[in-house]
Amino acid sequence: MSNTSDSTVLTLTPVELGDTIQVRQALDELLSEALSNDSVGLYEDVGLENFKMGTMIVACIFAMTAQFAPIEFPDSRILLGVCCSAYFICSGILQFVVTFVEKDLMYTSEPFMNGGKEVVLKAHTSLGRFDSDYKVTLELLSAGKPETKDTTTKIWCIGKFFTKDGFLDSEGGTEKFENFAKSFLEGNKGKKD
Repeated sequence: MSNTSDSTVLTLTPVELGDTIQVRQALDELLSEALSNDSVGLYEDVGLENFKMGTMIVACIFAMTAQFAPIEFPDSRILLGVCCSAYFICSGILQFVVTFVEKDLMYTSEPFMNGGKEVVLKAHTSLGRFDSDYKVTLELLSAGKPETKDTTTKIWCIGKFFTKDGFLDSEGGTEKFENFAKSFLEGNKGKKD
């Protein structure tokens, strides 16, 4: 008697619409999935994510070395100093990348051909504290050069993506993001909903 769609609804977790961090995270994940699905045809470049993961693994190795080194305390002061300094440096590098390199960057595509040129699509998002407007900025960059080729921005009310109970409308949201990305990639700078 159980229906597949009923079991899907029961497993969904509602998002607290007053928690802008949770709302933005849900919308960012939905945007990433929409850009990477077959309809849009892009592939996410995870190079920066791999760098951050590698840096954190190195930091964790230093932390574990400091914690579990088989040397007794008075003799391990130099090792502890080196490990703590290395952990601090790794954490500083991660904070620098998140604050100054990524900023509001949510998605970077692998290079692809668009209009006969190799380009990269980047998506920036923002949702202010206590704000209901989710802002998405798409930009095309020439793959070999950091100059912007084209940019467009669209703002949606978060109410278009969630039910009043806080459940995310995945299908409707994916469709909105796909249409926005497709129209941008085809040269039509974002149609109104």
